[in-house]
Amino acid sequence: MKKHLLILLLLTITAVNSFAQQAAQIKAAAQLMGKATMNGDYNTVVKYSHPKLVAMAGGSEKMLGFIKQSLEQVKSQGVKIESVTMGEPTKVITTGSGLYSTLLQTVVISMNGKKVSNSSTVLANSTDKGKTWTFVDAGGMTDEQLKQLFPEVAGKVQITKRTPTVPVK
Repeated sequence: MKKHLLILLLLTITAVNSFAQQAAQIKAAAQLMGKATMNGDYNTVVKYSHPKLVAMAGGSEKMLGFIKQSLEQVKSQGVKIESVTMGEPTKVITTGSGLYSTLLQTVVISMNGKKVSNSSTVLANSTDKGKTWTFVDAGGMTDEQLKQLFPEVAGKVQITKRTPTVPVK
């Protein structure tokens, strides 16, 4: 009986440690993407963007051009991304197309001396057993878009819709 309890305890510790490592990897990759967005490192933003988004944009080069144009236009209007903060990843789920988790992302921007923020759920996906992760802002999608793009996780992960923009003091 003691031997069975010891084995169960070891398996539990291993599972908890494995999740902690995956959560740290997910959050670190998401933070790299957020930092790249803030710093105008568009190649890194594309690298961490989910492949389905890249394909929908017409490939990496077209997506790179679109992101660069969009963010440069916003910047020319005096908008600055002040911070991108990632929450803790949720439990990783496994599907036929890989591993998935979600994180809450909060973005603070400034314009004309005023700061505002909003939050949204980011969907994380790994197709190589957790070695690398890509992301998509799922909180900005409709339920139908989510089901169409990610049918394997629709209804299985908690997606918080993008919050309205609120002033930051």
